[in-house]
Order: sequence, then structure tokens, then C-alpha cells
Amino acid sequence: MFEGVVASLLNKYLGKYIQDLDAENLNVGIFGGNVELFDLRLKPEALAELDLPIEVKAGYIGKLTISITWTQLYTTPVIAAIEELYILAGPITERPYDADKEKRLIRAQKRSVLEKLEVLPPDDKDPSFLEKLATTVVNNLQVFIRNIHIRYEDTVSNKDHPLAFGLTLHNLSAETTNSKWKVTQLDSTATSIYKILKLEELTVYWVPQCLREQLLSRVTDLSRWKALMRQSLITHSLDGEKFDFVLKPLSAVAKVIINRSDDSNVPKLLVDFVLPDMSVSVGRKQFLSVVALAESLRRLEVSRQFLKFHPEVSLSGNAALWWHYAYNAVLHEYIRPYSWVRIKQHRARYREYKELYKKKLYAPKDTEVQIDLQRLEDQLDVPNILMAREQAKLEVSKSSPRRVRTVPKPTASWWAWESAAEDEEEPVDVFVPAEAETKALWSKLSAEEKQILCDAIGYKEEVHQDSKPVQYVQHKVNVTVANCTISLMNYGKDVLVLSWCNLLCSLERRPSSNAFRVSARTESFLVEGASIENDLVPVLTADNTVGAKGSRAPHVFSLDFEMKPLHVEADCAVSLLVEPVEVVYHEHAMSEVISFFQLPNLALADVKQTATEVASKAAKYTKAGLLHAIQTHKTVHFVVDIKSPYLVIPEYGTLQKGGSVLVVEFGRLRLDSHLRPKDASLEDATISEIEERLYDKLSLSLTDMQLLFADPGEDWHSAQLEPESEMHIVPSLTLQLNVFNSIRQDYSAMPKQKLFVTIPVLKLNISDEKLLLLMDFVNNVPLPSISGYEDLDPDEEVDSGAPTVYEPSILLKKNADMKYKLTTKQLAAIRQSVHRNSALRSQRDDTDSGRATIAGEPDELYFSESDHSEDEEELTSSASSIFDESISASNTVQRLFRFVLGELVVRVSRAVAHVERPYLMLRIDKFCSDVALMTYGMALHASLGGVQLVDKINTGSSGEYLEMASSNSNSELISVVYRQVREDCPDLKALYHNTLRHVLVKFSSLNLVVDRTALLYLRRFIRGFKKKLWADRKELPMSPPSIPQPSNMFVPKNVRSGIVQLNALLHVSEVNIKLCDQMAEYAQFDVRGLEAGILMKKAKTSLRLSLAGLRVNDCAASSAYPHMLTTEENWVFDLKYVSYHSRDIVTRNRPIPVDYKLVLTAGRLKMVYLHRFTTDLISFFEPLLTTEDLTSVVVNAEHTAAKQVTEMSRYGTRVELNVNIHAPTILVPQSSGSSNLLLVKFGNLSIKNFIKETYILTSITRPIVDDIDIQLDSLEVARATLNATGGVETVHTILDPIILAVNMKHGLPPHHSQVLRWDISVQLDVIKVTLHHDDIKTVLGIQTENFMEDSAYKVTSPSPALRPSKKLKKDDIIQPSDIISKVIADATVEESEIHQVTSFKLALEGVDISLLENNGDLISLEPSKDFGQSLAQLVVDRFVISVVNSSDASYVVKCTLEGLSLLDIRPHESIFVRKIFSSCSNNMKVESDMINVTSPPMIDVTFKQSTEKDMVFDVVIERVRLNVSLPFMMAMVGFVKKAQLSPSLADSAAAAAALQSKNAPTGASLLQTYLSYSFEDGAGSLTVFINMKKSEVVLFANPTEQQTKILVLRTELMVDYSNRSAQENLVASVGGLEVLCCNYASRRPGYMVLEPCHIELTRCIFSESAGVEMNVSVSSVNLHVSSTSINIILGMLRCLQEYKGKSPQSPKASPISVFTNKEQNMWAVSDITHDRWLKNIPEEKPCTKPSFHQQASRKEVCNIKFKHLHAALEIENGNTHIPVLCCKALCEAVMNNWSRQLSIKLEMQLEASYYNEKLGMWEPFLEPCMEQEDNYRPYELCVKVLIEATW
Repeated sequence: MFEGVVASLLNKYLGKYIQDLDAENLNVGIFGGNVELFDLRLKPEALAELDLPIEVKAGYIGKLTISITWTQLYTTPVIAAIEELYILAGPITERPYDADKEKRLIRAQKRSVLEKLEVLPPDDKDPSFLEKLATTVVNNLQVFIRNIHIRYEDTVSNKDHPLAFGLTLHNLSAETTNSKWKVTQLDSTATSIYKILKLEELTVYWVPQCLREQLLSRVTDLSRWKALMRQSLITHSLDGEKFDFVLKPLSAVAKVIINRSDDSNVPKLLVDFVLPDMSVSVGRKQFLSVVALAESLRRLEVSRQFLKFHPEVSLSGNAALWWHYAYNAVLHEYIRPYSWVRIKQHRARYREYKELYKKKLYAPKDTEVQIDLQRLEDQLDVPNILMAREQAKLEVSKSSPRRVRTVPKPTASWWAWESAAEDEEEPVDVFVPAEAETKALWSKLSAEEKQILCDAIGYKEEVHQDSKPVQYVQHKVNVTVANCTISLMNYGKDVLVLSWCNLLCSLERRPSSNAFRVSARTESFLVEGASIENDLVPVLTADNTVGAKGSRAPHVFSLDFEMKPLHVEADCAVSLLVEPVEVVYHEHAMSEVISFFQLPNLALADVKQTATEVASKAAKYTKAGLLHAIQTHKTVHFVVDIKSPYLVIPEYGTLQKGGSVLVVEFGRLRLDSHLRPKDASLEDATISEIEERLYDKLSLSLTDMQLLFADPGEDWHSAQLEPESEMHIVPSLTLQLNVFNSIRQDYSAMPKQKLFVTIPVLKLNISDEKLLLLMDFVNNVPLPSISGYEDLDPDEEVDSGAPTVYEPSILLKKNADMKYKLTTKQLAAIRQSVHRNSALRSQRDDTDSGRATIAGEPDELYFSESDHSEDEEELTSSASSIFDESISASNTVQRLFRFVLGELVVRVSRAVAHVERPYLMLRIDKFCSDVALMTYGMALHASLGGVQLVDKINTGSSGEYLEMASSNSNSELISVVYRQVREDCPDLKALYHNTLRHVLVKFSSLNLVVDRTALLYLRRFIRGFKKKLWADRKELPMSPPSIPQPSNMFVPKNVRSGIVQLNALLHVSEVNIKLCDQMAEYAQFDVRGLEAGILMKKAKTSLRLSLAGLRVNDCAASSAYPHMLTTEENWVFDLKYVSYHSRDIVTRNRPIPVDYKLVLTAGRLKMVYLHRFTTDLISFFEPLLTTEDLTSVVVNAEHTAAKQVTEMSRYGTRVELNVNIHAPTILVPQSSGSSNLLLVKFGNLSIKNFIKETYILTSITRPIVDDIDIQLDSLEVARATLNATGGVETVHTILDPIILAVNMKHGLPPHHSQVLRWDISVQLDVIKVTLHHDDIKTVLGIQTENFMEDSAYKVTSPSPALRPSKKLKKDDIIQPSDIISKVIADATVEESEIHQVTSFKLALEGVDISLLENNGDLISLEPSKDFGQSLAQLVVDRFVISVVNSSDASYVVKCTLEGLSLLDIRPHESIFVRKIFSSCSNNMKVESDMINVTSPPMIDVTFKQSTEKDMVFDVVIERVRLNVSLPFMMAMVGFVKKAQLSPSLADSAAAAAALQSKNAPTGASLLQTYLSYSFEDGAGSLTVFINMKKSEVVLFANPTEQQTKILVLRTELMVDYSNRSAQENLVASVGGLEVLCCNYASRRPGYMVLEPCHIELTRCIFSESAGVEMNVSVSSVNLHVSSTSINIILGMLRCLQEYKGKSPQSPKASPISVFTNKEQNMWAVSDITHDRWLKNIPEEKPCTKPSFHQQASRKEVCNIKFKHLHAALEIENGNTHIPVLCCKALCEAVMNNWSRQLSIKLEMQLEASYYNEKLGMWEPFLEPCMEQEDNYRPYELCVKVLIEATW
């Protein structure tokens, strides 16, 4: 009946493995009932199903027995026995290449792969039939397998030391027993079947270094080979060498109970598998051998395709053969297969195979077709065979649907996510041949045989089995492992040992609901590592006694996983219970484990790359699994309870060495799920009810998490039980995590998934000492040392034969140029792609062939109108609007994440004498963050409730703790909202206004208290901590400063035109900063309404910054000006900055494109300047600043400015400016308590520019010029007073409003020679100044009182003045002139034609300064209304200065002053002289009442500098006149006296100024110190010409009389100075010096008092060593003195005496004393005290040693010569002058060496005569010297002076 079926099955399966199987004898034995086969040999391809490049070298089956009693088939057992199964396998490259063997191996592997991919049709039989059939077969079958030894030997992976590994089994049996588990006879009527399975001595061994003499592959005698295999099976050794066991001998018993009844309370199958002991041990050499074998097999798999070209000779001496091998391998495998001839041949074979396979589908038993198919399969690879078969099935399915059968795609399962990760596309239906159904057993039976089979197994087709209940357990398997040990060994010592006791595992299956349950439990788990003494120490301990805080638990680990659980409505349930686990870090144990697994010659980069690939693949699978579970709504019920696992990290790597201990306790983890019914109704439900009914909830809680740091000897075990102690760094912490999953994924109104994370309180306790101990702890904790195979001792013999591990290029990563076999999954994907492409092709055939093409956006630059429109979008929005408007009908929230931190408290303590004292406390209230993942983007909303920073050591002025930072508790401190939308969102324009990313940051209110003492204390604390931190470290970790890079968020991207890429806004409501000290408060700064925004588009990026309010208050109580800075308008400034990304943007208002646009509008500020307040601020911040910081800031700022100026000038940056500034109003009080003040209004500043093109006839290009207009108007200065209400009232206008206009034309690159680079023109209107003596008094009062006012606070600790640590050199500081010169030089380096580059012109229309005086109080005085009280007027005419710079670096500077006049405008009629000082040309114009436009200027200065640095100064001063009017001068002196301060105020101001200059350096000196350097002498020459034309000085006898006599002094001056090389020359001449006496009213010519004379001075310095020569020459001097000239002088003296008598009598001045105080006056009477001489001791100054070096000797000569001196005393007689006394003199003098040893020699000849009126002759007045009679000579005088140098 079944004989034929059994015979065909045995022939099919045994024929695959057994060589030369006698099928005829096998059939005879089967039909006879007894089959006995002896000495069977296995085929070399018997292991082809492993798909490895290995083969069977020798295979032997001693005896195969099958006993079947066909007459009593259902009552007697079927016995199958196999004895002595010996297999020896090895790599295929150990033998010479054999084409036939290789062909058979490849054919077997192809057949195995294709059979795996074959899809069998589902069985249509009733499951009960299959169940009864299987029960009957198992009941009747008894199996006995004895003496199995399977061995693999490899000499390829390591040629020097072959490896061998194998598996041995003594006995494996399956017998039927009774209920007592005793072997008994078969009872076919029994309802329960008992089977016992015995496994005896199962071992796995691995010999990494095997001697070649021990290789069984070298044994050629079959009988000896079988004897060795049999002996090694018994003795576990080979030739006396014991096996290295990986799995030590293992025996196990499995008891099986099969229930044949239909009772639902008893499982159909119950298996109890018991393992008493199991031990697995792996050595390092075994591990390296496994890696080497895997690498070798991978290499063999790659090189297998080249074996037919492989030369069978060694590499040495056969280089040509090996090069020929490489050539053939590349040519035949990588080049020729891709030739057109080979491609056509391959296509022909492919089509032929497809047609033959179609024939096979029609005629499955056609032998010729099968032979032809086999021939073609040998020439095609597996992917092509598979595709040809599937295409043939598709074609046959269309023509003959009966020949193939459609197998539907598999349904999704819980583990379907793995396939989804590999192939995201859904599986499709495949087709199987109809012949596949004939392969089933049921199809091979006849109808009679089918009926007999059904009767034998008790199956009746018409009787349907009752359905089982849901709780029915059909199959149950229990596995018990009493003791299990896994150990890693190295050098014969245990490195790591894992052991557990009583591991219980069970599997239950419930078929009614397609459910199962898996459980695992263990009583204890222990991991031990090797110590340095090679002892085992616990590393991980898990049992029911370790760290138990409660009762003893039965299991330390318990896991239950159930699909479709019964106790809850869910798809699966997970229950996990873990008792406390202690993990102890042991450095030596970890090092040994790392060294065990480290591979030699393994690059760390390859390991990282492999780990990254594995992690990304795992993340991909995890993500796919989560998405699959979410999409299919797989509900999981969790019950997880993990009790407080903790990690112990000792300081020195082991607890035995002592030291500190860091304990990380992970807390207790609880995981619970709350599931909702899937058919929940959401109609007529509120929002809260919808959230309650809609979501399944998974709740995870972590409690009692903590971090402890214990010093040596402290009991940290007790501290673990406390919520907080001194050892806690992080006290007890709780974390709550809730996961919500919607039961209705199609409900779009609510998120599909939500994740909430909550931490109620997070505390952190740190101190400086604890941080130092932690740093030492981190430095002392030894990391595991990585020492691999290369670190082993080469002298040890045991390592000499270590297995060679190749470079892991193939093991860790695949080479793209190599050909690899496709995996089964890849082949299955190919099969699915064939069917999928066929379906898509059929769909395309059904549709129209013509498709409309959609034109994409062009790649060329295009901007919409909105990209460059002048109307910018508003950068304001609210947080709620952004977050709420993010949700739309098409853009719904898919997932919502929320993180809430209730409170964060950071406590910082300072250790004093090892006692921690609380110092700082930082408290942050409620941080909340919501992240919503939407369909087309995401949204984020984060908020911070408040912040508080408290200093518990320093106190405030009230004595309480100092609160350094605080916020308003009524509102959120910070709120951040971010929204991102993709460009393909349907609502992008309508709802989101074409904005892809929107950011809004709100900052409500923050109060900062800057306490100087607290900041200094904090700085000392930080510096002390750093000093202690690096005390034992010689070098600091020098890392280069990180340069912040721009985020990708701010990089413009290529998006569609009109899209806003980013719209960000920052809003700061209020920030209050208070500067104080422990004793008092200094100032308070209030900033409010700060807004900043950025708008980024494709064409441009806009930046907006504005400030609404700014206030600075002086906290001093005595000040009358509490508000130092206030705003007079509702805003401070509004700045808008636009950066254009391209110069291709042209608009109507902007015909020429620009790079940047700047719009600034500033409101008017009201400022009060008190020098005391400024000094207090400087003294407040001075101790907080360091010299190094200031120096680095100055240098960096200069370099940055120079770089920016250079880049802008080089690249021609175009900036559009529109600046409107309401300049501030500055109040300068006379003192902090005075109501008098000076009011300075800076008016309004406007800056605008227009970029235009310049047309030049000689040039084709149009140069671009930036035309900038700057205007300052309404600049005004007045004297004002402070009224009772605090308002300011103007008393007197000092400076009338003026207007300043500046026009700058800047030529942008590329430059043109006819266009100036800079053309600057400055126009200033007439400056009109009106000064009253009270104004000057106020100014002097400001200087003496305000600027010298003492601080309102007593400085407790004066700080040293800031001075630079080193003197700055000239090269360290970049001056603006250097920057401009460098830019100009760079721009003109390639130009040859000399032309003008820059031009500057300043034109001042004039200055009018008037002095006023009065006798009473001045309330309101305007000069135009009351001219009677005027005193003097200074009028400066037009003043012009121009600077021209050429391309050859030459300069020309011209300065002209049209005129200067000083007028006496006192309202007295007796004053006839009004012009005190004026130019003669102006006088002529005024007197003649004519305008002469050609008159030269009063002063004309010209400066020229050539390319060679030659400088020339030319100064021309036209004729001027000075009228010396003593009444006017005395009036001016009186005016000055009225303006002076009182003596007491002057003395106090002088004392304050002296004290200030002594103690505190001024800002100017400070800046001078920083910028002090010495200039080097430059090349070139210097020439100065000064020409002052003939000018006049007029002396009046009596200015009040019109007919007064005057003396007129006239002279002209010329100076010529030159300095060339080493020679310096000076020539000065005073020519035409004369004095004239005349009448002022009549203007008639008078007489000469001093006749014209000349004075000439020459000075020449040849060199430093040659000397100096000076000559002074005076021409003839004729002096005429008369009574008129003397009366004029006496009249001036009388006038001076009269005005001196009229002046108010001042107190009698005390005689001037040289003594400064009483103590220094030795002659004053004073008391004697013991400390008298200790007072007023001057401060010690460093003693400087005087320099006594001898100067270089050089010649110094000065010659002075008076040619002739004639003085005459004359008597006036009418208009005649008669001389009466005459004196003549001749003088010569020589002065030498005045710088070293002064010597003077003076020789004079003198004679004097008087006129004897009686005799009518001249007689000597001074008797001459007589040499001889009638020989007289003048009186001679010789004077010699010699002064010796004392220095």
C-alpha cells in the first residue's frame, strides 16, 4: 500500500547524500519490511545546503537500518537506526582544481537555493487530519542514532598551523514508554503516548593549532581512518592529543506526552526537556581561529570563481604564472562577460531556458526537457534562472491558467517589520506550477489507500471537530537548565565566567486564537571576572539576597511574553520582573575581556564603521517595527518591574585597592499599560473624554534614581537607603514617561501618538572640594587597557603559532568591485520584482501612452516681486498664533512629544577646612517642551517658568541672602515657539504665508543684581578652583578656540521664489540690572521692549532690531539728578538690515543693485553727565576687568576693523543707507547738587546715499559712485537751570543752532582714473557763540565741581589702575591712516598714470563769538535785543581746508583763512578804537566800502608730500594790525575776574584735582599708556617756509582821545627751515623793523623812533658728530627817543594805573611763602608731639640712578654780531627834533659748547657824546681811551663767562 510511497521518498532523500546508492536493493528491502545498508559513502556535495566553499573529503555510514512491518503497520513500531556516521569535511581549495567536482558542487548548491525559494501551495486538508496523522507517525516511530563524529579540517586559513573542529555524539534515541517512563510495547488504543528522548555525550571541540600529523585528511587507508574516528569518539582525543572542548560532554533527557483524546484540559503535546549541567568554554586562540576561518571562507567564496585559472605552483619563482593568473581572472570574469558577443549569447541562453521551462510546465515528466534545462542551468547563475522561471510562469498563467496556481501574499504578522525594513514595497502574489501539488503525499495515494489511512488514524471526513476554547493549550514545551556556565579563557585562565542556576523556560501554544506564550525564569545570575591575581571576582551579581530591601523573592529574573493574552484585551503582553542587580566595575576584568575579543591588525576605523552600520541597521529595523506596529495598531500590555539596579565604580579600578566610590543607582522601573476598547465611541464627547477614550496608555516610572560619591571608608550602603545625604550628588529622582497610542489612526483631530516625559524635581549638590575629588576620581579611574594579539610576548612558545587573521576588509565590509553571492532575501526580492514589474506593465498598457509633461522650475536665477519688494513682511507674531495656526485640515499633528521638568535646583557649596558651606543656589522653575510632528513638518513650543540665583555667603544691603538673579513668578520667563513646514504643504500660502520656518522667542522679565563683592568673591572662587584643579598638572589642555560656524538654519537654500525660508523673532519685555555693593547701591539699568527679527528669502535676508525703552538711574540719595539716562520719545532705536544674495535685483527705486541695505532710526535720549557717577561706574567695573582681556579686545577690534575695511574696499561692497537719528540731549550740571547746568542739544543727524553711474566720454564702462549725504542740524548749546519740579528751563543760549552738511562721493571698484575714490566735502554754516561771564563761570564750575566731585560712596578696596602687561609696539596697533593707506596702495598697485585718488574739503563760513557782561542778574538776554551790554566780538571769516591725495601716494593740503577780527563793542561813545585786531586788507575794504574779491586770504598754509616722502610747508600771513587798547584789555580782565570762582571753591577744586591726578589716572593717560610707542625716522626731507608780511602793532597813549599820539611797530618775518639727510638748516630774518610815532586822528606821517633795521638768524646742524653752527646778525640800528614817545609809554602806564585803581580792592595778599604747611616752616611756633615728624611723609618713589654718561664730543658755536647801534635823545621843537645825547656801540659775541661746558666771550666798543649848546659842539659823555696824543679809541669791554656742567 505505502511501499511505493516510502521507496520513492527514501530514494529521493538518500540519493542526495549517499554515493552509488543501489535503488533496486533499497526497493526490495522496503517492500520486504527490512532495510539494512552497510558501509555507505557520502557524496562530496553532501554539505552543499550549507552554501559554503567546503566539500566532504570522506563520509561514511557504518549501518543504516529501517524495520517496517507492513502487515501490522499501525500496531507495531517503525524502527530507524543509524550507526557510525563519520564525516570529514574541508575547503575545496585543498585539492587541485577538478572541473567535474566543481560542476557537481555548484549544481548541488544551485539546486539547494532554488528549492529554498520554491513556494509550495497551501495544504487544503483539515488540520485535524494532519494532527492525527502526525500523532500516529510519532507514536509508531522509534529512532536510534549512535556514534556520530563530524570533523572539519582546514589547512588554508593558517598554512603553518591547520585547524580542526568537530561534533561528537554517542547516542540519540527516541522510544515509546509507559506513564512511568519505562520502555514498553506499542499500544495503539492508548489515549496518551509517552516518548522519551535521550541525548548522551554531545560535545563540540575546536583545535586551533593542529599538527599536520594529526590531520585525518592525510590518512589514505579507509579502515585506519574509520578506526581513528571511532577511537576519537570514545577517548575524546586523537593520537593522544585531547580535544579542546567548546561544549563539554552534555547529556539531556526530554520527556514527551502526546494526548490523542479530544479533552481540552490536557495539551496535545507536552515536552519536558531537562539539562542537568551545561558548560561552554571558549579560548582566545579558538576565538581567533573562528575569525580566521570566517575570513578564509569569505575569501574562498570570492576567489572560487577564479579557481580554474589558479596555478598549482608556489608564488616564489613563478611570478609570470601568477601574473598570467591575475590577467585571466580579470579578463574572463570582469571584461569579456560584458562584451556584446557574450551579452547576445547570454540573452539567447536566457530565452532558450525560459522556453524550455514553459515546456516543462506543460510536460513535467519529459526527460529530454529536463536534460536540456540542466545543461542551461550549468551556464546560468541563480538570479537569471529564477527570473526566467518566474517569467515563464507569468506567460503560462496568461495562456494556460490551469498550469500554474496563484499563491496569495502572506498576511502581516508581528515580526513582519523585518521584511518591511529590507523591502519597503508590499509582497505580491506569485505563481507555482500545478505539478507541485503532485509532490504531496496525499496526491500520491489511491482512493483505497486514502480510506485505509483515515481508518487507521481515526479520521472521518464527514465528522467535523468541535472548535476548542480560547484558553485551550495545544502544545507546551518546558526547558530546565539546572546549572549553566559560559567561560572565556586565555592562557588557560578564566577571563570571564557567566553562570546561572535553575533556568526555567516554557513555550505554550493556543491554536484557537493563534497565540503563544514564552516564559523564562532563573533563581540567580552571576558574572565573574579575572583579577590581577587571576582570581575570580564578582562583576555582576543577581540573586534574591543581593541588595534586597524587602522580602526574599523566588526569582531574580522573570519574563513572560504572550501573544493575544487572555487576562487583557491586547495583541500581546509582556511581563518582566527583575530583582536588584549589583554591577561592580573591575578594570582588570574589563581589560582582559577587551583583550580577548580584540583582533590583531584590526583598524579602529573599520570597527567603528562596522559598528555604525550595525547600529544603523538595528535602528532601521527598530523604526520599521515601530511603524509597523503603529500602522497595524498592535497593542501591547506591559507589566515591568525592575528593582534598583546600581553600578559601583571604585576609584582605582577595584574595591580591594580602596579609594573613593561612585555609585549610580538606576532606580526602580515600573511599566504598566492601560488599554482602551477598539470600538470606543467618540461622538458627542468633550475634548477630555476624547483623550480618555481614544488612547491606549503605556506608563513607565523610574523612582529612587540617585548618584552617590563616597570617600574612602564611608558607609555608602546606608546612604543608599536615604533620600538625600551628604554623599548624594543627585538625590532621589523620579521620572515618569507616558506613551499614548490612538486606537483610531484615522481620527485626524487628535495626534496618533503622544509621548509625555515628566521629572518633578531634579536636584544637584556639588561643591568645589567634591568637584576636585570627582576630577581626581575620573583621572584615577583606570580605563580598560586595550592590548591585543600584537601585545603578546613573542618569546612565549604558546604564541608562536597563533592563527593568522587577515585584514578585515572582507569580514567587516564588502568591496564594491568584487562579486558576491546573493542572499535568499535578495533572491526573493528579485522574484517579487518580476511579478511587480509585470503588474505595473499591465497597468501601463491599459492607460494612454501619451502623458502630459509638467515643466519643472528652471535652474536660472529668478526672483518674484515679493523677494525684492520694499514693503517687508512684519516680523511680529505671538506664540499662541504660531503654535495653534500650525494645525490645518491637511497638516495635522501625527505625534506629540512633551517634556516637563518641574523644578531644577543646583546647590553649590564651598569647602572651608573640609566643611562644606552653602554658597550658591540656582533654581529653575517648570521647564516644558512640546514637539509636534505633523504631516508636512513639525512645531515646537518650549517655556521656562522662572529662574532664581541666590548667594548665601554674601548678603545684600538689607542683610538677607543676595538674590543675584530673579524673575517674575506671574508669567513665563522664556517662551520659544518653532514651526517648520515643508514646501509641498497645500496650505503653505493660505495659512502659513509662504513661510517654511517660523521662530518666536519671548523673554518676559528678568532682574539682575550685580554686586561687586559677590562677583569678586565668585571670581576668586572660580580662580581658586582652577588653581587647585591644575595644581598637580604641568600642562593645561590647550585646545584651539572654537570658531562658531553658522547653522544650516541661516544658510540660504534654493527654494521657489516668494518662499520665506526663515522668519525668526525675539522679544524681550524687560531686563533690570542693579549695580550695588554690600554698603550701597550705585546704579540701575532698565531695558524694555527689545525686539529682534530675521527674515530669510531666496533673494535677500532681512534683520530687524529695535528697542522701546532705556533708563539709567543714579541710586545716590544726595544727587539732584536721579535719572541719568531717559528717553524723550517712545522708542530708542529701530534698525533694519537687508543682505541681498545677488546683484541681479533691480527695482524702480533702485536702478543699480546693492549688496546691503541699512535703515536706522533713533529716538532722542536725555543724558545727564556727572563725573562722579562715571567715576563710580569705572571704579565699580575696574576690579572686574583684567589687563589681558582689555589688551586682547583692543588688538582684536583693530585687526577686525582693518580686515573689514580692506574687504569692503577691495570688493566694492554696495550699501544703501537711510539713517535718521534724533541725537541725544546732554545735561552737564555744575555739580550733583547744583541747579545750574549746561544744556547740549546735538540736533538731528541724517545719512542717506544714492548709488549712481558716472558717464565718462573717454571710457566705455560706466563707473559706479556711491553718493552719501550727511546732515546735522539744530546743534545747540545753552545754559539752563533746574526748577523745583525737576524740569529744565533755558536761561541763555550760548551756541545758536548750526547746520553741518557733508557730501561724500565714493568710487566703487572697478575704479577709473577720472573718478575719485573718495571725494569728501564738508560745509559748516556760521557758528554764532554768545558768552556771558556767568556762562564761563558755569563752565568753570563744571570743570572744578562736577569733574572733581568726590564719589558718593567710600571705596572699600581701591583697585590698581589698569595698565597693559607689555608695551604695545607700533606694529601691534593699526591706525586709521594706516588702513586707508593700505587700501589705497592695494587699489593703485597696478596703475601707471598718476591721477587724483581722494579729495577732502572743509569749508567753515565763519565764527562769531560775542562776550556779554552786566552788573545785575541775567535772566534772559539776547544779543540782538540789547547790544548795550556787549563787550567784545571775535569774527572769523571763511575758513577752508582741502586735502588731495594722488595715486603715487603724494599729498597736497591747503588751508586758508579769509580774515580774523577782534572788535571792541562796548556801548561807550568815547571809544574811538573799535577794531583791536584785523587784517589790513579787510580794513581797506571796510573803509572804502568796496568789495574786493581778489584780495588774498589772511592766512594761507600749503603742505605737500611727494612720493619719496619729501614734505614742504608754505605758510603766508598777510598784513595784520593789532591795536593795543589798555581799557579794552582791562575790561577783558574784569570779565575774566567775574567769571572766576570764589577762592574757597577754587582751592577745593585744586586740591581735588591734585588728589585725583595723584591717585587715579585719567582716561586720557590710560589711553595714552595703551597707545604709546615711538615712531621711527622716515625717509625723505622736510622744508618749511613762513612769510609774514609787514604787520603793525599800535600803542595808544590814551585810547579815549581821538587826537592821541600813537606808536606804530611795523615788521615782516621770513623763516626758511630745511632738513635733508643728515643736515638741518634754519634761516630766519626779521626785515623792515621800524617804529613810527604819529597822531592817530590826523594820520599824518610822524617821525621814526626806530629806523628800519634787519635781524637775521642762521642755524646749521651738519650731523650728530659734526656739530652745530649758529649766526645772529643785526644790521645798523638807529633809535630816536623823544618826549612824545616817552609820553605815550607813560600815558599807557597812567591808564593802567587808573584802571587798577578803579578795580575792587581785593584782600591784601599775604606774602608768598615757600613753605607748603606749618610742619615744614621751621620758624613758625608749633607744638611738639611724638608723631610730629611722621606726618605728611611723602610717598616713596623708586630711586632712579642719574645718568652720568659722557656725551659725544661735537662742536657747538654761536656767533652774535651787531654791526652798528646808534641811540639819540632828541628835543622836540615843533616838528623839528634836535638830538642832545648820542650813544654809539659795536658788539660781537661768541658762545661755544652750551650743551656741555658753556663758554661766552663778549667784546663791545662803546662811545657816548652830548651836545654842548653853548659851545655848539659834541663833547664826550663817556671819556674815550687815549693811546697817544690825538689818538683816541672807543671804550672797549670784554666779558668771558665759563660755566662747568654739573650733570
